[in-house]
Amino acid sequence: MKSYTIPDFETDINTLQANVRRDYEHTVKRFNLPPECNFEHALTAVRTGALGTAQDDTYKQFRDRLLDYVASAVDDTADLQEVMEMVTGVWNHFPHDDLTDYHL
Repeated sequence: MKSYTIPDFETDINTLQANVRRDYEHTVKRFNLPPECNFEHALTAVRTGALGTAQDDTYKQFRDRLLDYVASAVDDTADLQEVMEMVTGVWNHFPHDDLTDYHL
C-alpha cells in the first residue's frame, strides 16, 4: 500500500482515486470492518464533511466511529495507522461539497 499523506503530482487523479479505492476496500476486508465503514460511506463522509467546521460534521463522526471500531478490534498500532492512512487517502483525493464553489 502506498502512502496517501504525501502529495503525488505525477499521477493522474483518476488513477490515484482508483488506487485509493482499491487499497481502502482491501483494508476494509483485511480488518473485517462493518458495512458502515465501507468505501461508499467514507466517500460520503468526506464529500459532506464540512471540513470540521459543523457541529454535525459527517466526516468527524465517520472517522470517530471507524477509529473506535478499529481500536477495539486490533492491538497493533501499525494496523491502526494503516486504517488512518486509508481514511486520509479518501480525504486527500476525493472532492468535498463545501469546496465546489470555491474559486481563486
